[in-house]
Amino acid sequence: MSEERNEFINVEMQEDIREEINEGTQEEIQDEMPEENAEAAADETGTRTARRGFNILDRLMNEEVRRLIDPALRLFIICFATALCLAVVNLITKDTIALRVEQAAEEQRLQVMSAADSFEKLEGWEDQDGTGLVKEVYVAYSGGRLVGYVFSAVSSGYGGDIPVTVGVGKDGTITGVRVGDNEETPGLGSKVAGEKFISQYEGKAISGELRIVSGPASAEDEIQAISGATRSTKAVNSAVQASADLGAKLLQQNGGGNK
Repeated sequence: MSEERNEFINVEMQEDIREEINEGTQEEIQDEMPEENAEAAADETGTRTARRGFNILDRLMNEEVRRLIDPALRLFIICFATALCLAVVNLITKDTIALRVEQAAEEQRLQVMSAADSFEKLEGWEDQDGTGLVKEVYVAYSGGRLVGYVFSAVSSGYGGDIPVTVGVGKDGTITGVRVGDNEETPGLGSKVAGEKFISQYEGKAISGELRIVSGPASAEDEIQAISGATRSTKAVNSAVQASADLGAKLLQQNGGGNK
């Protein structure tokens, strides 16, 4: 019995010794491992950690960028599509619009120069207008004979530009005035387009200055202003005056000419 016990103790002691030897060997191996290998392992671990951090940051940035870009991209597409549609519509309708504008202008020329049956655009008159208000000049004919001139002028009113068409007859008088679309104050400045105001110019001589007065006109050269719309009244009068002055010069040069 004692021999068996001694043998068992010997076996356990041998196993303990082997374990101690193995542990010692591993510790020696670790102790003997070059410092370079340990540093390399640490660097690799750090690199992996950094790479993992960069990947996470990259995903977060991509998500943020997409979150910001998506609405902007959608808005850009909508704006581009809208602009494209408008461009196509403008391309399709521009000729029609231009034709209608020209027809309206022709109608106004006939209204201020009813004696004419045709109009021819005049060139080379610009240096004779010192105001810069006159934009276009048309020679008015009836049966091939000169009957006067029609002027397209633009003056600055209270609400913006006021287009004015003025007819000057061969006899040296104003044959008519028409005021185009404008942004003058409704009920006040807009009255400059009314017949009551513009009819005051018909038959006025172009040889003198047309004066704006606040009360009823009592002299040949006076035009009664629209109450509460002095600026609009003066704007139209300036356009008419510039047209009359230029008309006087042109008639003096070509008063008896035929087409």
